[in-house]
Amino acid sequence: MAVDIDLEEVIDEKTIKKLITEPVADRLTFDDQAIERILWYCGKNLYFQQLICSYLVDHLNREKKSRCSTPDVDLVTGQ
Repeated sequence: MAVDIDLEEVIDEKTIKKLITEPVADRLTFDDQAIERILWYCGKNLYFQQLICSYLVDHLNREKKSRCSTPDVDLVTGQ
């Protein structure tokens, strides 16, 4: 018997924040407000989180910035 588990229902906010920051920890830093803004846009949807973070990394690389702020998040999400 298969059990249908929705990962987005069981993953906690602390884990999601780690998924945002740890893959780029050696290259980028995030303002606390930027992380909260990413969470606000994507909630617990890991696909949208990954998409936003990918756009952020591209944007920050183009701008030659190593710190992500709320305006950066708003820019890549079209806000």
